[in-house]
Amino acid sequence: WVASDFTGGDLRRLLQSGDCAPRAFDDTDTGVSAGQAARLLLKAEATWGRDTYTPALTRLAEKYERRAGDAELSDDDRAWNMRKAAQTTTLRQWVEGVLSSVPEPGGAGAGVVPLTSLVQCAAAFLEANAGRASALDAIAYVAVGEALADLRAMGDYRCGLATGLKFMRERVSSLTVGRDRPRPGRLHVSTLADAGFDGRRLVFVVGLQEGGVFPAAVEDAVLLDDERAAINRQLRTSAHRLDEAVFAALSRLAAVGASAERVCLSFSCRDTREFRETFPSWIVLQAFRLMKGDRTLNYEDLGTWLGEPVSAVPASAARAVSDAGWWLAHTKSTSTARDAILPAYPALERGIYAEEQRASDGFTEYDGYVASAGPVLDPSRTQRPVSATTLENAAKCPLRYFLEQGLGVKAIEEGRPDDDAWLDPATKGIELHALFARIMRAIRAEIRKPSLAVDRRRLRKWGQERLDELRVEMPPPSDEVFARESREFLDDLDAFIEAECEGLHGKEPLGFEVSFGFPLEADEEEPLASAEPVVIDLGGRRRIFLHGRIDRINRVGPSEYEVADYKTGGYWPDAWVGQFAGGTRLQHAVYGAAAAALLKSRDPKAQVVRGVYLFPAVKGHRRRKVIPAPSKAKFVSVLRDLTDVLGNGAFVSADSETACTWCQLAAACHAEDVSRAMSKIEHDAGVALESFRRLRDNHE
Repeated sequence: WVASDFTGGDLRRLLQSGDCAPRAFDDTDTGVSAGQAARLLLKAEATWGRDTYTPALTRLAEKYERRAGDAELSDDDRAWNMRKAAQTTTLRQWVEGVLSSVPEPGGAGAGVVPLTSLVQCAAAFLEANAGRASALDAIAYVAVGEALADLRAMGDYRCGLATGLKFMRERVSSLTVGRDRPRPGRLHVSTLADAGFDGRRLVFVVGLQEGGVFPAAVEDAVLLDDERAAINRQLRTSAHRLDEAVFAALSRLAAVGASAERVCLSFSCRDTREFRETFPSWIVLQAFRLMKGDRTLNYEDLGTWLGEPVSAVPASAARAVSDAGWWLAHTKSTSTARDAILPAYPALERGIYAEEQRASDGFTEYDGYVASAGPVLDPSRTQRPVSATTLENAAKCPLRYFLEQGLGVKAIEEGRPDDDAWLDPATKGIELHALFARIMRAIRAEIRKPSLAVDRRRLRKWGQERLDELRVEMPPPSDEVFARESREFLDDLDAFIEAECEGLHGKEPLGFEVSFGFPLEADEEEPLASAEPVVIDLGGRRRIFLHGRIDRINRVGPSEYEVADYKTGGYWPDAWVGQFAGGTRLQHAVYGAAAAALLKSRDPKAQVVRGVYLFPAVKGHRRRKVIPAPSKAKFVSVLRDLTDVLGNGAFVSADSETACTWCQLAAACHAEDVSRAMSKIEHDAGVALESFRRLRDNHE
């Protein structure tokens, strides 16, 4: 890691391997593991160099903290983001401690460091971070420590950092732990580089699939092959490195072939991590041609000659070399073996039964029917405040609600950063909302109408300042990406203020980003804001407590008001059909009820007559979706049906493929087969799904 100029990828792989298991992570309340730390490094987009880690991890922690303050998230989601922020801070502190211990070349002997200081740094790193999951790990730890201690005999010797690291690497690279010499009647395992020295008569060479033998012919990104040739033709290029790798592999295979009576070349035909087919290296094809004496043979001929891939299950019982193989061969061809096997493996029997239940038309516990969890997760019984977004997501997919809110399942954050994108939609939306509210509050404070000449320039200035701040907080992948997304961001601000000046967003706004159900900040700018949640009585001693933040409240007539919500993405007409959309569209009704309650102190006769979804960004084409305010009885009815779904424990998976498109938990619930959920909703004869059918059928 140090030799690669502290490349983030090397540190990430070190953590993922388990070889590095920092004890510092165990001493905190955040519960960060080495695997989680590796994923946080990937998320932080740390690249290389000593100076990249602190700003990258600080930005990531701040991002989690911002998300933790998002009023639209549930309490559990905000708590999860705060925990991730704390984990990121713990990781940053650990990395900073490690970096500070690595000596920097400098001082009187510029460019050199004492070798003993490097050895001391390595020994301290091992003591605090070496994984010791087994006896072999413990033996290796002692062996490496003793080998490094021998370098202390170098005394005051000083050298360059690269030279010092080479000293240490060569000192430990020859160490072996738990290794034995070749013995008759035993399998001897070695790398291809060491093959042929033991003189075995039968040799298996494994791992000869394409992409697994030779390195990719990738040029050095800093100094390309043409540039190397122009400087000095003696400099190694990517072609030279590949030639050397080919020569090394073929020379060892030739040595194996010279001493062995039989050589078996093997390759994996299936990548079990990425679930895709893999293919043999050209070495296997060339060996096939030599064996057959025909240089015209191709990969298709090789595949035909090889036949069915060899696996742990023998082709026939007669070819089995162990009792386990004999059993596997028989169970493959004899159905009666099932009755003998399943009682011995109850987990396998339960899995088969679960799959049979999932394939049936009945709604069972294997599909998300958890009646005992209903009272715990029904917000109308627990009286825990919830947001409109949480309720909408619960209506879209009750199973996801159960996984997140009931089991606390979170998707692993392992996605790689996009080299052609900077601000993700959520971050961009948060920033645009903040600027929309800021300019409108400034106009309100000055008691005037919006002015394109004045406010456009001011809004663009604020927008550019925020973009420059974000550029420092979370650097874009390139200047080109920053320039492109900055133009789009500022264009969205222009589109907003132009529509505002034309009165498309409402001509008499009263409040912006008006919160309810959250503690008020000392600098709260909205007089209508309230720390008290809005309470909706559902009857039968059931009440639901709501919190959130209303983007905008407009007066449209005497004692008549509307609530408006900004949507900074595109507008798709088919996605905005209906008033409640089967319970998946509740924001206008929730905010309407909240606004009516907040306005009572100012206007006792206040009533909210409609909700408006505004699309002020360029992609939204200035569209407006107006939904008349529902009657209180209708609103209560949809909330009662939705909470009945949750209260009954009927956590059925989504009945629409669009709900699964961007879901990070899709892998946990067989989202590829939405038809199963639809079939159960339609055909289940029980009462568990009655409330869900009512929610979908009665609240369009």
